Amino acid sequence: MMKRVSGWKVLAGVLVLVLLLVMACAKATPTPTPKPTATATAVPTATPTPVVEEVFFMKAIGHEDAKYGGVLKLAAHGPPSHFDVYASGTIANVGSQGPMYDLLVRQDPRDPANLPIIGCLATSWEISPDGMSYTFKLREGVKFHDGSDFDAEDVKATFERIISPPEGLVSLRILPISEIVVHGPYSIEMKLSQPRDSYTFLASLAGGWNFVTSKDTLDEYEGDLRQVDNYPGTGPFMYKERTTEMWVLEKNPNYWNPDVPYVDEIHMIWLKAWTPELAAALLGGQVDWGMWLDPTTHQTCLDRDDMAGVFWKAPNLAAYIGFNMDKEPLDDVRVRQALHLALDQLAIEKILGEFVADKFSDKLPPPYGKAREELIKEYPYAPDTRDQAIADAKQLMADAGYADGIDKTFNFVVRESPQNRQLCAYAQDQWKRHLGVNAELEVVQVSEMVERQTEGTFDMISHVSVLGGADLAATIQMGYGYDKATGKLADNNFTNFKNAEFQDVLDEFSGEMDAARKLQLGQQLNEILNREMPNTNNILGGRLYGWYKYLKGLPEVGGYSDYNTYQWDFVWLDK
Repeated sequence: MMKRVSGWKVLAGVLVLVLLLVMACAKATPTPTPKPTATATAVPTATPTPVVEEVFFMKAIGHEDAKYGGVLKLAAHGPPSHFDVYASGTIANVGSQGPMYDLLVRQDPRDPANLPIIGCLATSWEISPDGMSYTFKLREGVKFHDGSDFDAEDVKATFERIISPPEGLVSLRILPISEIVVHGPYSIEMKLSQPRDSYTFLASLAGGWNFVTSKDTLDEYEGDLRQVDNYPGTGPFMYKERTTEMWVLEKNPNYWNPDVPYVDEIHMIWLKAWTPELAAALLGGQVDWGMWLDPTTHQTCLDRDDMAGVFWKAPNLAAYIGFNMDKEPLDDVRVRQALHLALDQLAIEKILGEFVADKFSDKLPPPYGKAREELIKEYPYAPDTRDQAIADAKQLMADAGYADGIDKTFNFVVRESPQNRQLCAYAQDQWKRHLGVNAELEVVQVSEMVERQTEGTFDMISHVSVLGGADLAATIQMGYGYDKATGKLADNNFTNFKNAEFQDVLDEFSGEMDAARKLQLGQQLNEILNREMPNTNNILGGRLYGWYKYLKGLPEVGGYSDYNTYQWDFVWLDK
């Protein structure tokens, strides 16, 4: 086990723009909790009483025919630069570490279209009549990998680390929890600070980064797990070894679920997203499964008789070029608007479309923002207004005192993935050509990019992703909010955006349960964001996956929020 290094400046991750506002769950059945009905605009007004009534154990699709044993080889995006998942927003962490841990509740990965909430370390829960309190009954007899016992104190310590990180640390999750009360070794109550419909709150708890670790471990390292690669979990797989080539996990022989996992080991082999190396490894049979494929490789998987693939939607993923608003002259909204207008949005879409299956939207997801089909018809997205956009950009620069360009070279931090390098080279050329703005590209690995993002050591930063959870209000708060009493920015507000009007509307939006009013407030938020911090493009799309058909248990269709389904206890090998 690697020991903690003090004096760390924490890595950030990123915020996600997800909207999963659904009808309240019906009363429990003997199977996993009822499937939610996802809608874009509906906000539930009623909260159910008990949601789960019996202990649930995960099994694979086709469990009766499942085989045990074998080594599952995954093309994993990584390696992570640190191991503190609570301070991370990259798949490099949750993808590789997730199988070693359990969640309080989880979204059922076997039903991606609906992702119903099922028990994990919690076996059942009750919701107070006013919807402001959730009491969870916990599994008994669960052991951490180091042999210590799991109980309610571990859940409390975990979520307190998430909600209120120790001094000097950050948390990239916001949960509307005001108090956590332990009622006994296997009973814990969470009191909400703001109203939420039941599915939204439970799905927020089920976020893949919210896995439960032991209170003893959190106490030992004072909440800072950055340099600890093997802190104990209760998950289906255990740490075996980690090298520069892969992370190896082995089956937990004492796992609380007697039916899973099926495979003996997982080898997570580091392969960068969207690269030819990833495509070659998957199509050449060096790995059984690959994430974040380019569209051509994905289509090849669909065309081959021995392979399959899906498109996982990602409404909780947004990406754009961010400007550091604490740096002159990027603190001038006219300069930010000019930089935005100088870029051809359809050209950006063409560049990114070569690598990822993404679609573009306004700042917030529909119905609060606008879908691609609406955006491309209007200025500054429409091609027939391109000349007008450039002329307006030049006028904004002149109004800001930079008619002849800016006499400095901006530091433009660029993620190493191929589409980001092409995107930023395009932006670099257009800013120089039209506005006399010089930017020097600095290509970095993804984990370093998000660390630079948090530390603020950049002028511009490329295609930065913002990740959150099922709770849209909390996600917006994390990326754009601040504490009006203290002035402290949210931990993932990396652009240093601080707008009192925006914060007032966001405060009301966060607790609003009326659908019509929430829609009105969301549109106000979107208007302010697009005026004050315009972005080059907002991505609300998905990711492409492929695998060999001998890997069983994977669903035939994609779903939402794949970041929450990386335990790998539901698959088996038929070879």
